Order: sequence, then C-alpha cells, then structure tokens
Amino acid sequence: MKDAMEKILIVSPRDIKRAAALGMPFAHLCYSLSAEGNLTRHAQGPATRGGHMVLTAEHGRGNGLKAEKLFGEVLRECSAMDYRGILCDFTGSPDSGLIEFARTLASRGPSAMPRRRYEVYLPEIYADAVPEGRVLIPSSLSGGSLALRLSEASSRYGGSERVALLCEVMRHIFTLPDPDGVGRELNRAELSALITKHRAMPQFSRELCAHYFTCREDPGGHNFVLFDDAHSIGRKCEIALEQGVHTAFLLYAEIADLGV
Repeated sequence: MKDAMEKILIVSPRDIKRAAALGMPFAHLCYSLSAEGNLTRHAQGPATRGGHMVLTAEHGRGNGLKAEKLFGEVLRECSAMDYRGILCDFTGSPDSGLIEFARTLASRGPSAMPRRRYEVYLPEIYADAVPEGRVLIPSSLSGGSLALRLSEASSRYGGSERVALLCEVMRHIFTLPDPDGVGRELNRAELSALITKHRAMPQFSRELCAHYFTCREDPGGHNFVLFDDAHSIGRKCEIALEQGVHTAFLLYAEIADLGV
C-alpha cells in the first residue's frame, strides 16, 4: 500500500514553466468539450508530455453528444500525449450525455490502454452514476471536519482508493449567522487588509484544516474569516493521507503565491 501523497498540479499552458519548479506532475488545463460535442484543445496546447488531461464541460454540453466518438478523440489524445488519466471538470448538474461519456471513459478506458495506469476523476455529483470513476472531494469546508468528510466519502463510495482530494484555497468572510455557509470570497490583498485593520491574531482549526479569526466588519453583525496558507494546504494533504487518500489535485493559479 502506498504511504505517500501524490500531489498533481492543475496547470494552464502559460504557467507550465513556472510550475515546473515545484517538481510535481501536471494535469493540463487546456481541453474542453465544444458545443458540437467534440474534444477541443485550446490554441496554446501543453508544452510537456505525461500527466493528466483536464477536460472541462458545462451542463448541457452533453445533449446530443456521441459518447463513442468523443471517447475515441480523448483516447487518441491521451495516447499521443502519454497521459495516464482524465480529470473531468464537469460543472452544473449531470446531464445524460456527459454521464454516458463518463461511464464509457471510466469503464473502457483502462482496457483500451492496458500498459499504463489510467484513472478517471469526476465531481462527487457523478459518483453514483459512474461507479468506475474516482471521486473528487473538495477540501474547502465552512463547518464540520475534513477528516470526517473524507472518511464518510470513503465509506459511501467503496473505499479510500476511490477517493481523491481536490485541494481548494479558501479566503472567505462570513457574516454570522450564515446558515448556508457560503460567505464572500476575498482576494489576498483584502484578506491582508482585514488582518491589519482588526489587528487579528488568526487561529488554526484542526477540524477544518484552515486558519480563522473573527471581527466586526459588517455593521450590526459579527464576521468569521476563514483562509488557507501553505501550512493549512499541507495539513489538508496530511489529513487525506491519514484517511487512506493518496492523490491530491492543486490548482497552480491558487497556490503559486503561497509557497506550497
């Protein structure tokens, strides 16, 4: 059994040279599903071979999709670029075409590429519909426990080997009470300004694996600020490994300035 975490950087072509300094394998963010249901590689394609393909698709793009044709296009690109897996960045509610394609990809892909490791990673909303795929569990929480979240996912989806961590960088401010736990996203400058303005002394939540502090930024209410840094991102990966999860995806654009 593996005893180390594999961290994979989701990276766009323009960031590949800078991201290479981190020494992690890449998931190439440069493929999408066209309105006609074809595989589209962005004008500036990947500069390196190997790693994973990231395939983005919006809800509704699967309508009328020919799963077999798209499967062939994706498989040929994976073979040409020596990819060993696909991260399906499908947004919105699943539609029947994308489900059919994901099932084809996850069930037939490994048999079509038997000499290499081949994995298909899908948003959690697709987990039950595509049982052969691996399930992406986001790390960002506004309540509860990351360890418990991963443990429950492993139990529900047939074991920790089917689960992967999607490591998201959080910078959010919440007005309390906030029953939806959504909050408002902050950029790095806004977060720094809040810490300075309120002379905040952030604490670390072991359950959320994130830093936090409270303040009174909005009139008439208390605020809760939750954010990540290099330490909390590293701790999220450690927690995942403790739960038997051995793969984590990190978006380079989010962590580039964190010193991860």
